[in-house]
Formats: sequence, structure tokens, C-alpha cells
Amino acid sequence: MRSFVGRLLRTYGRAATVTLHERLDAIEQQNAELASTQTALLLSNIQLLETLDRVVKLHEALLETNDARPSDARRASTSAAR
Repeated sequence: MRSFVGRLLRTYGRAATVTLHERLDAIEQQNAELASTQTALLLSNIQLLETLDRVVKLHEALLETNDARPSDARRASTSAAR
């Protein structure tokens, strides 16, 4: 029985090992692709947040500019619109 198992492993062991290594290589490649995708998503999210921060600052600056207008000019513009 032991010699039969030995012959079986010698005969088919290499095929099983090659298949295992191919599977491990495929898993490693998938992991590399996932890491690349995650990196790209992270960079795009960082850019999105930076853009959002600039938009918020611009909006606040516009509000401050609007609030800095004299109240007489604001009244005149609202009464003219009526």
C-alpha cells in the first residue's frame, strides 16, 4: 500500500503542485489588481475632497462678499426687483 501511494504521488504529485502554484499565482495577480484599483479609488476620493473643500471656501467667500454690501444698496436692489 505504501509503495502504491509513493508511486501515485510521484506520478500525480507534480501535476497537483503545478496546479496549486498556478492557482496561487492567479490569486496573487488578483490581489495586485485589487490593490491597484483601491489605490486609484483612494486618489480620486482625495481629489474629490480637495475640490469640495475649495468649493465650500469659494461659497463662503461669496456669502461674505454679499454680506459686506451696504444695506442701502441691498434695499435698493430688492425694491427694484419688485
